[in-house]
Amino acid sequence: MFKKILIIGDSKVGKTCIFNNVVGSGFRKNYYPTIIVNYEKLTMDKDIIIWDTAGKEKFYTMITKFYPGTDIFIIVYDINNRQSFRSIITWYHSIETVIDHEMPNICIGIFGNKNDSEVCHRQVSYKEGVQFADENQFMFFEGSARDNSTEIESFVNALIHESDCKKDILTKRKKKRSCCQIL
Repeated sequence: MFKKILIIGDSKVGKTCIFNNVVGSGFRKNYYPTIIVNYEKLTMDKDIIIWDTAGKEKFYTMITKFYPGTDIFIIVYDINNRQSFRSIITWYHSIETVIDHEMPNICIGIFGNKNDSEVCHRQVSYKEGVQFADENQFMFFEGSARDNSTEIESFVNALIHESDCKKDILTKRKKKRSCCQIL
């Protein structure tokens, strides 16, 4: 069975570059915006299907149709764009709204992108990113889709591992409930 990973976030935060790094295409200088979604099947530690989504508002309702069945969400923001950081809340609420009943099974990672030295004009501190992730019990990573392909893959593998752990815990809880209920 495949793990479904969905990369979401505002337009131009680097979702496609992260996607390309994970699927082995590497960083590309030419930017072509994603139209609705793009996906790739691959094997890392597990078999996964990773989805790259459009960040433009006009595609928002179409993108949420891809939420059900997702095991891992990676919400990306640009550390040089405070509004994209503020939008993490909107993206998270969209996940809650669409698949509220599946929330205990879902793993969410926050990715602060574009910290490469030659283009960095930081508006969101590393500490702010970590604090937000900790407060919401999300995994956090900050890096550059341009420079950190191995670190990005490690982050995705950590999210996959976290997702597996959550499912194991929930399965054990369900088994305990079903055998020990008092009628």
